[in-house]
Amino acid sequence: MNQLTVGEAELAERARQGDSDAWAEVCRAATPGLRASARRHVANADDADDVVSEVFARAFVAIPRYRADRPLVAWLHGIQRNVLREQARRRVPVPIGLDLSTAERGDGANDAEDPAACAVRAIDGALAVAALRTLDERARRIVYLRVCDGRSSDEVATLVHTAPAAVRMVQSRAVRRLREALAANA
Repeated sequence: MNQLTVGEAELAERARQGDSDAWAEVCRAATPGLRASARRHVANADDADDVVSEVFARAFVAIPRYRADRPLVAWLHGIQRNVLREQARRRVPVPIGLDLSTAERGDGANDAEDPAACAVRAIDGALAVAALRTLDERARRIVYLRVCDGRSSDEVATLVHTAPAAVRMVQSRAVRRLREALAANA
């Protein structure tokens, strides 16, 4: 990881005072190391970027409590450790409304319907299930809560214990992955 050793205390003090250039320097120097560390604990690079974003969001809020006697990089890694622990505690199974096994079989189809329409719906359902399986649990849950339940990003953030901006970022990436998966199967 790039080290913030030269003028680290001065840089931290400037960041504490709200200097955007100081924050930019902190981000530039610390991001590669934080991303590499996060990547060892999460499913993919996008999730690692989400962790790093959450670290910087929390650091921005917590900078008044930063102690200059501790290296800034170590402080950021401590925040990252907490983010990763919280994510591990929050992992939950796929919500009941997103039972992929029944969606794949096309259960619940109206038997009186045209058989061709039932077949098309079953194929579309199978493609959607295959696309949803490309997402990790967290992304599936966020997409389900935002799209199927119609919840706001603030509500979902409370439910998954993260920031609303992180919910929107995960949703955006998940929707992009779903589009790519569906396009590949079309």
